[in-house]
Formats: sequence, C-alpha cells, structure tokens
Amino acid sequence: MLQQVRNLVSGVIGRPVGWENLRYARNPGLVQIPNRRTMMQMGANPRYATPFGNSPVQSLGRFHGTDDTLKKMVEFARGPEGEQSSMVRQWVESIVRLLRPKDYLSEILAMRSWCTGPHLRYANDARHVEQVKSPVRILTEIQQYGVSNVDCDDLGTLLGTFGLCLGRNARLTAVGFGAPGDYSHVFACLQEPRSAEWIIVDPVAGTRELEMAKAVTTYKHISLDE
Repeated sequence: MLQQVRNLVSGVIGRPVGWENLRYARNPGLVQIPNRRTMMQMGANPRYATPFGNSPVQSLGRFHGTDDTLKKMVEFARGPEGEQSSMVRQWVESIVRLLRPKDYLSEILAMRSWCTGPHLRYANDARHVEQVKSPVRILTEIQQYGVSNVDCDDLGTLLGTFGLCLGRNARLTAVGFGAPGDYSHVFACLQEPRSAEWIIVDPVAGTRELEMAKAVTTYKHISLDE
C-alpha cells in the first residue's frame, strides 16, 4: 500500500484541467491573496507555495448554512471532478489493486485507511469562509506537493466519491452534538453490498468513530445515489 501511494505521488497520473473550488462568504468582505514575492519575503518556501499562476477556479457567494455545503459536496462527488473523472477512478483502482476480487469490505477499509495517510492533512477553513474542495483538486494537490490540506467536508466528498467509483452505495451524514438541527460535522458512509450494512468512513474521528457516533444527538443522511 505504501508503495502504491509513492507511485501515485511521484506522478503516475497526469495533471488534470478544470479545477474548481467553492468559497462561501459567511460575512461580506474582500478576499485578498498575497503575491508570490510577498510570500517569499515572509519566509515561505516557493516550492510549497500556492501556484498562483495556475490557481483553481473559485466562486464566492453568500453562505446560507449546512445545506449549501452539502449541496456542493453532492455536486462535486457526482460531477466531472468526482465520480465522472477518469483520474479519480485511476487513483481508486491503485488503492484497491492488490486486494482479492469482490472483497468489498476490504475495499471500503482500504479507501478509509488511505485517507488517514500523511498525504492528507486536516486544516480548518478560513474563519469567515466555508470552503469545499473537489476530489480532483485534492488529488492534484497530493500529486504536486505530496500533501493536501482538507477538512471534514473535503474528506467526506472524497470518500463518498471513492465509493461511487467502485460501485458502492454512498451517502453523506451530517451530525451534531447539541441542539436538534445544529450540525457541526459531516462524514461519508459506504454500503457493503453483501451484508447491506452501512460503514462509517470518517478519518477525522480516527480510531474514535464509535465514540463519536455514540455522542451524536442530531443527524441527517444525504444520498449520493439520488
């Protein structure tokens, strides 16, 4: 598995075109991006700096809550930068390539395990901006820099997409730990076809998935198949 990851990061898969990134403004304001010279003056290593000349396309609009985020996650998972992308399919195939045929549970666990690797680093969104990355963008960042900064929205979208690429039923689950309808976390669930059991795949919770699930007081499921 480690060698598979190394092969992917080394550039086996070509760089795609058509990045997309959604940024929702919770409050109105101007988004300012420092130029490359400014970053170098601040001590940033240009090797790991954002390629401003090839920065992803992004849209900025008003944020109306969790439903906006979930809608965009579904759009990414099922769209041209998700399930429809041959690049994403190639990455998924590489992850499960050495598994026995029709070992569906192992496929699900392998995809979850891959998403806990050092190539995915958890990072919060900007304080006043809700940001969602497409699977293509996440994988492209890993290919270019060896790591992509993601949060639960991004990981849920990525794992939901991975499941769809392998023919699994998939859904997103938004959960909260307080008042009804107050959602603060989201993750993907994939259905194991033989048992019909839904498997939580939440790298953010790590080994505490069961503990996290028991603490949930409010939730809703969003199918990626409808």
